[in-house]
Order: sequence, then structure tokens, then C-alpha cells
Amino acid sequence: MAGINLSQPTEAQEEEQTAIKKQSFLNLGLSLSLGLFLVVFAGWGILRYFTISLDKKLASVDEIIANNTAKLRGPQVDRIVNFNDRINFLSKSLNANTDPKNHLQLIESLMVSSVSLVGYEYNAIDRVAKVSVTTDSFRAIAEQIISLQSEKTVSRVQAGTAKHNTAGKLAFDLIVHF
Repeated sequence: MAGINLSQPTEAQEEEQTAIKKQSFLNLGLSLSLGLFLVVFAGWGILRYFTISLDKKLASVDEIIANNTAKLRGPQVDRIVNFNDRINFLSKSLNANTDPKNHLQLIESLMVSSVSLVGYEYNAIDRVAKVSVTTDSFRAIAEQIISLQSEKTVSRVQAGTAKHNTAGKLAFDLIVHF
């Protein structure tokens, strides 16, 4: 038997070796599938646990919000809001209304030297001041009107009728619009 190689496996041995390889491959595939299933199941379990715990925390926070919201309702809170609204209204009113004394001081500072201030009336609603003055000449009346119109806060000046008073001076009224 000169040409026979005795180290070659027989057909039965080859089939046995392929069966062993197939079986080890199947064992490896089964192990990997089982491992992957366990990892996915563990991940699902962890996610489920966190979902439940977050739902409990969210329910707790919703309850706290509902309790605090209930505290912020009712007649006591309405009284506070009403009081705050009244304070805001009053502060706006104080800022919007000007003091008539300031307008009088402004008119006094703008008076021409030959004109005397006799009377002063202020209408806060219309923001109009009626100023009664006396002087010796019509020129002084014109200078006084120009002096008042030169002020930025004065929008318009109107002169009333001029007449002589008992002292022989010209008496007239000026209507100053602020």
C-alpha cells in the first residue's frame, strides 16, 4: 500500500467533525441570542422602573402645585390685589397731576418787571391758569405774553379784555394753557 495516506480522516470522521463544528456554532448562536435577550429585558426593566419613579415624582409635584395654587385664591388675595391696584392708580395720578404751586412759581419767574400779578386761578382738569395782572402800558402786556409763550411748558397764552382800574392802571386777564 504504497500510495495510501493513512493520516486522512475517513468520511465518518469528517462528518463527525462537521457536526461538532455545527453544534458549537449553534451553541454560540444560542448563547449570543440568550445574552442579547437578557440585556434587552434588563434595559426594559430599568426603563420601566425609571418611568414609574418619574410618574410618582410628577404626581407629587402636581399635588404641590395644586396646593399652592389653592392658597393663592380667595378673598384675602383679592384684597391684596385690589389694594395693589389702588396704590398703582394713586401713584399714576400723583405723577400725572402737577402741583398748581409749581405753575404759579413759573409764572412769577416769567413776570415782566412793569407788570404786577394781582390774581391767580388754576383749573387742574383743563390745565389752565387764569392770571390777573395790572400794568401801565399795552407794551408791557405784549412783553408779558411773549415772556409766557417763551416757556416750553406753556402751550398757549390768551389775553382777555383790558380795562382801567380805580388806580388808573390797565387791568387784564391772561389765560395760560399748560
